[in-house]
Amino acid sequence: TPRLVAVGEFNTAVPGREIVYTTDDPSSDGDPRSRITILAQTAGPATGGSWAPYSTSSSGQQWSDISTGDLEVSGLDNIALIDEDRGVLAVYRLAGSALQRYYVNASDTREWSSSAIGNVDPATAQPELVLVRRADRPLASLVVLRYQAPDSFADVYLRDFNPAPRVVFLADVTGWNESEIFMLRNLTRTAGGPSPYNTAPFQ
Repeated sequence: TPRLVAVGEFNTAVPGREIVYTTDDPSSDGDPRSRITILAQTAGPATGGSWAPYSTSSSGQQWSDISTGDLEVSGLDNIALIDEDRGVLAVYRLAGSALQRYYVNASDTREWSSSAIGNVDPATAQPELVLVRRADRPLASLVVLRYQAPDSFADVYLRDFNPAPRVVFLADVTGWNESEIFMLRNLTRTAGGPSPYNTAPFQ
């Protein structure tokens, strides 16, 4: 059963972008697992109608969220995956045609729920990994990370919200060639409406 789908630049030898998707991958012990598959267009000229598997791998998580982007500024996109039920965030890179998980952040009390990749800090051209998680104040529920070689991430921006956001996405609505952060969250009937937030240093 297909679960998640995204696109990215994973094979520069083939024109156009590739498709990455996850499917259920039943295991012998019955635990939920996922298979990650990258599809590339077959030998040119590329028509968008012919695709073949370029990379496949299995993981011990059942992924619930996916985002792609060139976090390392290497010319190839990374894949960020979240298993919300188990509170696992994992980031993958391609080594040849094999997927390599090089970063993991897990918490069973502050579960990650959604991710997006884009340039939200105008001070640098390097994209950031933007995340939201279930966390009560004073802990941050919005977390912005930036890749640091060789295999780690540093906090760029932290912000607490009550209630915590459930979904995050990015868009350049100002036309300034940088992304703004948008979040969706569940509010009760008695909660206040939208409020302006100063997101410095992201002006």
